Amino acid sequence: MKVTIRGFNKQILSLFLKKKFYPILEQLKLTSSVIGNSTYKNKYTVNKSPHVFKKSKEQFELTQYKETLLVSTQNASLTELIHFEYILKKNVTNGIGISFSFNG
Repeated sequence: MKVTIRGFNKQILSLFLKKKFYPILEQLKLTSSVIGNSTYKNKYTVNKSPHVFKKSKEQFELTQYKETLLVSTQNASLTELIHFEYILKKNVTNGIGISFSFNG
């Protein structure tokens, strides 16, 4: 099972992994490995005054951090994996998004 965790704050993302994700894995006796982590940056430019001053622009940058983990499902039953997904979704911190994908 592949678990993708996304957030806009790197510290909150690492605290979530350390304080909630890994203890839940240990509690259910599951193991995981990190596939990869990546950073996405989007830049937006907005005119401050579109009528007269075209050169007066303001830039914003939105940074999103993504951590992808592979949870081993060799020794786990389907009900344990569904329970793991339920517990994680119940304990999600604000600013964190989780998505799951099961590979046949």
